[in-house]
Amino acid sequence: MLSTRLTRWLRPALPFIAALVLGACNTVTRAPDPIKDAPRADAATVIVSITANTTLVRGFNNLIVQQVTPSGAQKPGEQHALNQIAPGLSRDTALFVGMLPEGEYEFAHFSDTTSNRRIDLGAGSRELIGRFKVARGQTVDLGRLVLTPVSLKVVIGRSIKITSNKPLIDRYAPEYATLFKNGTVAGWSGPRHADDNVEAFALSRPVGFDHPVEADDGTLLGASRLGSVILRTPKAQWRAVRSPGLESLLDVMPVKTNDAVLLAVGEFNTLLRLPPGGHDFVPMNTGNLPAGNLVFIAGDEVHGWYVAQQRKDELTIYRSLFLENGDWQPVRKESVGFSFWSGQDMFWPWRRADGFSYATSDGKLNHLDYASGQWRSMTAPKERHISNIVANPDGSLGILVPGGSGLAGMFAELYLSQDQGKTWTEVKPKNSVRESPPMRLRSGTMLVRSIEMLTNVELNASKDGGQTWLPRKERTRGTLTALPSGRLVSVETGSIFSVNLSTDEGDTWRTGYTDFDMPSEASTKK
Repeated sequence: MLSTRLTRWLRPALPFIAALVLGACNTVTRAPDPIKDAPRADAATVIVSITANTTLVRGFNNLIVQQVTPSGAQKPGEQHALNQIAPGLSRDTALFVGMLPEGEYEFAHFSDTTSNRRIDLGAGSRELIGRFKVARGQTVDLGRLVLTPVSLKVVIGRSIKITSNKPLIDRYAPEYATLFKNGTVAGWSGPRHADDNVEAFALSRPVGFDHPVEADDGTLLGASRLGSVILRTPKAQWRAVRSPGLESLLDVMPVKTNDAVLLAVGEFNTLLRLPPGGHDFVPMNTGNLPAGNLVFIAGDEVHGWYVAQQRKDELTIYRSLFLENGDWQPVRKESVGFSFWSGQDMFWPWRRADGFSYATSDGKLNHLDYASGQWRSMTAPKERHISNIVANPDGSLGILVPGGSGLAGMFAELYLSQDQGKTWTEVKPKNSVRESPPMRLRSGTMLVRSIEMLTNVELNASKDGGQTWLPRKERTRGTLTALPSGRLVSVETGSIFSVNLSTDEGDTWRTGYTDFDMPSEASTKK
C-alpha cells in the first residue's frame, strides 16, 4: 500500500498504474520502416523513445500502438508494431520509428523479449499517456516516455526533459536524420495529462547503484538511472546528484581536481563532473570519442584519463591527457557479449592507487601501471574462464572459476591472490555450490556466498584463513561490495530494488535505500 508520502506524489495517477508481467504480445502488423521500406504517400512517420527506470528490463525492444476507432465501432482498431532502431545504443533507453496510416493512435503494449516481460496498457494508463494524431506526409516526434516502478506496479508518462529525439538520432542513427529535414510536429492530441507526475516521481526514486565506491570522507556513492548518482552522506542522509538528461550512469569516481570532486560516465557517451561545492553535474565535451556507452573511468591529471566504451559486442579502452574536449586514443580492445549488460560477466574493471585493472571472462587479467604506462597480463587459476572476480579492500583478488564439471556454480572453485593474479591460493568453503568469489576484508575476515542443500543461500565467514566457516545470522541475495571502511553493501535487484548496508561484516543488514514504499534510512532528495 502506498504511504502518505508517495500518495502525495502520485495520488491522482493511481488509476493509471499497470503491471509488468511475463509473456509475449499478440500478433500485430509491423509498421513499415521509413528508411528501409518503400515510401508511402498515405502514411506518416512516427518517432518515439522510452526510458525504463527498472532493473527488470534492459530497455524495451517492442512497442505497439493501436488506432483509435469511433465510439460504438464493432471491432478495436488495428495494432502496429514500430521498429526499434539502433538497438544496443544504451542499456535503458530504446528508440522506435515507423510509418502509420493517417488517424489517431494510443499506446497499447511495451515488451522486452530478453527478459520476456511486457506491459499491457489499460484504459487508465492509456489516458495518462494520451493519444497522438498523424496526418499523411508528416514526421511526428513524440519525444520521450518514462517508465518507473511504484512499489510492485509500474506507471508510464511523458518526459518534460526530453521532448525531441533529433539529438539521439543525429548521434546514434544518422541514417534517419533525413526524417527531420522538412521539420516535425509534436503530434499529441492534447497537452500532458494534469496528473502526469511520472518523470518527477521517477527522478525522486532512481533505480540502480552500480559500482559502489566510498569517498575519503565516508560518503557512499553508486551510479544510477535517470542521470543520477545516489549518495549516502556520513550522516546517513541519502540524496541524488543529477545531470540535465535522463541517461543511465554506469560508473562514478571521486576525484580532487580544480573543477571536480566527482566524475561520472554512462550511456550515450555521457561524461559528467560535479564542481566543488556544486549540487548538479555539469556535462563535459567528449571530444573525438565515437558514439558509444561509457562504462568505466579511471586516471588523474598527471598520468592522463582512461574510459572504457562499449559498442554492441566490442569494448574499447581510450586514453586522453585531458577530459574536456579530449583527444581520445584507443589503447585496448576486447570482445564482450550481450550478457555484459547483466553486470555479471564478460568485463570487470577496478581502480588501484597506482593504476587500474580489468578482467574478461576468457580468463585474462590486465593491469595498467600509471607511472610506466605499461600493461601486465595474468591468467585465472588453471587458465580457466572467469565466472566472477572481485577486488578486495585489503588489496587481494577473489575469483570464481568453473569446476571440472562445467556446471555453472556446481563445484565451482574459489581462489585468492595477493599479487594481482600472479599466484593463486584455493579457498574451500563447506558448501559445494558457490555463488560468489571469496571476499576478504581488511580485518582478515573472509566471506563466501554459497548454497546450502541446493536451496538456501548462505553467507559464510571465516576468521582463520578458511580453516573453519560459520554462517552469518541474516541472509542477503544482493550483489556484495566490500568497502575500505569495513562496511558491506548489498544491492538487490528485481521487483523490489534496495541498497542494504552491514557494519558487522555481514551478520546483520539494514535497508538504506529502496524504490519500494517502506521505511529506510532516508528518502532520496536533490
